[in-house]
Amino acid sequence: MGFGILEPKTEVVEGTVYLFDNTTDTSTTAAQPGVATTTIKHSADGKIVLQPQPSDHPDDPLRWPLVQRDFCFFLLLVSGVCSGVHGPVLGPVQISLAQRFDKSATEIAHLTSYMLLVVSLSTYVSNIIARIYGKRGIFIVALALLVAADAWAARASTFNSLLGARCMSGLGQSVFEGISPSVITDLFFVHERGKRVGLFVFAIISGVALGVPISTQIITHMGLGWAFGILAIFEGVCLVLVTLFFHEPAFKREHVDVTAHVDPATIETKQHNLEIELCEVEAVDAASGRHHHHNTNNTASATDADGAPLRKSSLANKLSIYHGRFSHQNPFTLLWRGIALTFHPTIFWCALVGLNVAWSVGLAYTIDMTLSVPPYNFTSAGTANMYVAAWLGLAAGMAISASSDSMCKYLARHNDAIFEPEFRLLYVPLGTVFSIIGFAGWGWGCEAGVHWVGLAFFLAFMHAGLAVLGSVGLSYALDAHKIYSNESQVAIIAIKNLFPYGMGYYFVPWYLESGPKNVWGAISGIITAVSFIGLFFYVYGKRLRAFWMKHPYLGIETMH
Repeated sequence: MGFGILEPKTEVVEGTVYLFDNTTDTSTTAAQPGVATTTIKHSADGKIVLQPQPSDHPDDPLRWPLVQRDFCFFLLLVSGVCSGVHGPVLGPVQISLAQRFDKSATEIAHLTSYMLLVVSLSTYVSNIIARIYGKRGIFIVALALLVAADAWAARASTFNSLLGARCMSGLGQSVFEGISPSVITDLFFVHERGKRVGLFVFAIISGVALGVPISTQIITHMGLGWAFGILAIFEGVCLVLVTLFFHEPAFKREHVDVTAHVDPATIETKQHNLEIELCEVEAVDAASGRHHHHNTNNTASATDADGAPLRKSSLANKLSIYHGRFSHQNPFTLLWRGIALTFHPTIFWCALVGLNVAWSVGLAYTIDMTLSVPPYNFTSAGTANMYVAAWLGLAAGMAISASSDSMCKYLARHNDAIFEPEFRLLYVPLGTVFSIIGFAGWGWGCEAGVHWVGLAFFLAFMHAGLAVLGSVGLSYALDAHKIYSNESQVAIIAIKNLFPYGMGYYFVPWYLESGPKNVWGAISGIITAVSFIGLFFYVYGKRLRAFWMKHPYLGIETMH
């Protein structure tokens, strides 16, 4: 295939799919007559082949109206903003907390680092629950935990009590950070995912960037307790909305997609065979009284073999937090698989390329001690307001990431109508340049004492870069290995949070000893090295995907 992506010998490669009809789309530059995609499901305008193909069961989330799918995702984004606030909320008041509790700067950093450790480890458990019992229930429980934890933190009067509340909130955060991205594959087609991934990253980090100045103002004028109290109130509102309007997005899709990149002449035959299979499955289920979650990627009518229509779940069923088991695997097997897949080469690299978010936690550990002394002499509120620049950079990065879908569709049109997940990686160089300017510039600027406007400029570039690279890592993992969609996101979020936990022990001493220029310069070098590996995945990524299909990683062929 073109654009520098090397072809394997394997005919079917996971993640490679037809996105357009070559027989009808005259804009395709290298049309191949006979691609039989005109008989299967397309977007409403008829121009794009739907990936994955939705079933005809009325409960299939891919059949929901787009406005419903987007509203469900919006609820997760708002909840994600609340979740994201927890990480840096104490950053600008580190010094005052150290004085209040008579602790060192490193010990105060543990209020965040221990919480991130809980997020990292509990993400694996959250994934198991979501795999077995679905996602609606665990999101509701997670919000309840966040409300309880922040209510506790609002009343905490000792260091240990506040630490306990922070760790409890980590249990809820793990769900929104680790499980939310996989909902994108549940609710949206390939050509719709890029902008949603960008929005997810934007929401999580917006909680960081905007939460800091807002919470600092609250802490300054109303006290630390109210910062957590108001957060608990917002989370309570989210809990009510999610309970009422967020229906179960999990839906098994057990078959190879009929539009996977194969010899075009076989697509229609495969489609016909799956239609027959659906009728047989529905006939058996109808006879036994089961009328839900018969999931297959085909275009058969929404009836069983006897012509009886498939039933749509009642409102009471939709509001239930239990919808049967979605996986019958042993939980310990799923736990082992989740941990093992963390080190799957592709998934591990996707996690590393998104570590910019983790490095920014080092900023939260040190920004107060950097800006509260000459030549800046910022108050806590002044330090917190610097995060407005971070949010502006984040918004710019999100806007760039949102163009990923359009870029992928453009490339697919000029690639014989075929979409390759590696197209997502073309944004790595831009995100890397932004990151280097931001991180290295911040380190140099802090040491040189440049005007605070210059620091704000670097802070904006830093967050623009982490938004772009974070979106790349999440998107590529989702598109390249969709059978591991849950586990890949868990691995990315676990590493993102486990790394800052370790930073809680060494980052402040390193910063004090080496100075901002050396520390952030070294981090810029690490970011560049990790991003450069992306060139290998771009060129050889398709061959790697083909290899893992023939030789499943550690024998893990399915998570169901």
